[in-house]
Amino acid sequence: MPQADPPHVLEIGDGERVESATAWREQRRPRLKALLRQYVYGYAPPAPRRRFDVDEVHESVFAGAATLKRIAIRFPDLPQAAPEIRLALFVPTETETPNPAVFGLNMAGNHTVADISHLSVPAWARERETAAEHLLERGERADYWQVRETIDRGYAFATACTWDIHPDTPEMGLTKYCWHHHGDVPGALRGGALAAWAWGISRCVEYLLEDPDIRDDAIAAFGHSRAGKATLLAGALDERIALVIPHQSGTAGVALSRREATASSGETVEQIATAFPHWFNGYYPMFATDVGRFPIDQHHLVALVAPRAILATESTPEADAWTNPNAARLSIRRASTVWDLREDQTLSDDEVSQEGGSIPDDAPPILHYRRDAEHTMTPEYWEAVYDFADQHLEHGSTPSR
Repeated sequence: MPQADPPHVLEIGDGERVESATAWREQRRPRLKALLRQYVYGYAPPAPRRRFDVDEVHESVFAGAATLKRIAIRFPDLPQAAPEIRLALFVPTETETPNPAVFGLNMAGNHTVADISHLSVPAWARERETAAEHLLERGERADYWQVRETIDRGYAFATACTWDIHPDTPEMGLTKYCWHHHGDVPGALRGGALAAWAWGISRCVEYLLEDPDIRDDAIAAFGHSRAGKATLLAGALDERIALVIPHQSGTAGVALSRREATASSGETVEQIATAFPHWFNGYYPMFATDVGRFPIDQHHLVALVAPRAILATESTPEADAWTNPNAARLSIRRASTVWDLREDQTLSDDEVSQEGGSIPDDAPPILHYRRDAEHTMTPEYWEAVYDFADQHLEHGSTPSR
């Protein structure tokens, strides 16, 4: 039966709702994970045996403020043709270790995040260069990523590129070899690029958990736009990620799929499923013109992060209508009910939504933060990210709520 309104996040059927954090975890959460995999993202393969090789260490980057490690995540049981995931990790040198860390999934190559000579341009980046898609040079996205500023805030910064994990095309990448190794699943249930990227984020997190310079209880994951969708999925499924930061993630990210069509309602499920079918499994496009038939919506994905922290950073509808910030805000409000189970309190709509300004000292663990900015990342957003992370990763002198 189609539902015009998103199903309540706590409802398990016939109007019955879970009423405790234990019931949520044992009854509702596993069911939602299965539904989201079945109807939207598909399944990623089991992780094969992996090996972490620290190929290079450079102890004096950013004028001595950080050490750069270049790590290769390799999979010895897969065919030699299987790609490796290349992880770049910047660790502050002037702070006591271990450090909290932010992992950022990039889409243009690790070499673009900072003007550091040790970050080489990968071969696939040269191969992708065309008249329409120019090669981004070393450090070309430095203003976007703000790596040096991250180091100055006392955080390690790690990054890997989507193209090492799965190309942004219908052609499968690393997960193809994993499926062949473990045994394939029916095509309609096999995950697309978003599931593959989320899978890759978890492999990077596994390295960070083993690195003695990183606090294993203080790993945050950040992603923007399509990478934000994958980051939210990774954070929802992987409880080793302590803080999830989907930035302007839009449809199939934080924003609800069920929403009234208006001039600022943004990308629809039909549009995204038509333009990027390789992001999803085979079932998602079948519901594109009738989203009311979905048994889930995006606030369910957000709620899977609970009781960990999530900061959904957004634009205003005037600046970035395509990502539908209003639907994202409503999604956060609907999902916040799950955090109420743990806190034994009620988070008001105003508490979980903020229009610009500085992050308050008592920010709740789930927050929709909006700035009047276009579809990009800015230093002002990063300032909000680290103010929020200071509290919920218990970093520095700011207490956690």
